[in-house]
Amino acid sequence: GKDRIDLSALLASINAPSATAIGRGVVTLLAAGANTLVQIDTDGSAGPVPPRTLVTLRNLAPTAIVPGRDLGLN
Repeated sequence: GKDRIDLSALLASINAPSATAIGRGVVTLLAAGANTLVQIDTDGSAGPVPPRTLVTLRNLAPTAIVPGRDLGLN
């Protein structure tokens, strides 16, 4: 399919540049069985706030996701 989740507005609302969101751990793609959890961590992987699951993508591996194409990340 050609579905996508555009995280750009969400990231802008927490002042997280989309170009560095994955590298800083603000957006993570976590395998959970046959599914992928798209998680948001408002202070990145180095901060004390734990990530929260935004959406569960059923029957899709994290390796199948291309951040620029599928998540609206640069």
